[in-house]
Amino acid sequence: MKRKKYSPESKRDAVALARRSETSCRQIAQEIGVAPSLLNRWVREA
Repeated sequence: MKRKKYSPESKRDAVALARRSETSCRQIAQEIGVAPSLLNRWVREA
C-alpha cells in the first residue's frame, strides 16, 4: 500500500487551522481526513 503524500501547502494550512481553532487536533484531523498523530506531528514540527 502506498503512502499518501501531502504538499507543503496543505500541511501549512492544516497546522494553521489547528493553531487558530478552538477544536481539538483529533477533531480537525478527522475533518480534513488525516490521522490525528500525523496532524500532531505537523504541528510539533512547525
